[in-house]
Amino acid sequence: YDAYQTLTAGNQEIGARFGESVAVSQDGTTIVVGANRATDSTTTTAGQSYVFKLIGTTWTLTQVIQGGAVETDAQFGVSVAVSETGTDIVVGAPNQTVNFANSGAVHHFKSQSATFTGDGSTTQFTTTFDIQHDQLLRVTAGTTVYAVSDGSTTPNYSTDGTTNQVTLSTAPASGDTVTIQQYQREKIIAPLSI
Repeated sequence: YDAYQTLTAGNQEIGARFGESVAVSQDGTTIVVGANRATDSTTTTAGQSYVFKLIGTTWTLTQVIQGGAVETDAQFGVSVAVSETGTDIVVGAPNQTVNFANSGAVHHFKSQSATFTGDGSTTQFTTTFDIQHDQLLRVTAGTTVYAVSDGSTTPNYSTDGTTNQVTLSTAPASGDTVTIQQYQREKIIAPLSI
């Protein structure tokens, strides 16, 4: 086998254990990578999971998923699974406290998306789903990937932090399919008694 591409976390840190768990969708378009010892915000070993999408011929980091309540040693990402088409993601956090101390939890995330057709001049699009503004979006137009606005990367996208409107730095070409996507938590599954 030859190495096709090396995937890395956007926020690499020593001891995060990126790659502790890996799942690939059956259709080959989504890879989920767990890093169960990664720092979530400022809490060590809370864990994170990284979603990569195949865009054209390149795997692109599209979202970092976190466990919600920041908790030391939750180990969110020690196990990951992805559905056949990448629509659903399940992430294990064996030490997370939900109903009982360190009883563990499984988090189910579902992809929400909105699709538009570029007209060569429109740069603002309003999604049909409620954007979770503390999470990244995956924004593409044709084969162009829009990064979150950081003041230097182009093309990029931005939101106002309150509405479902997404503004692109450049207008997608006429006829390009514009996709705005985000994984959102559907439910947390945890033991009711121990």
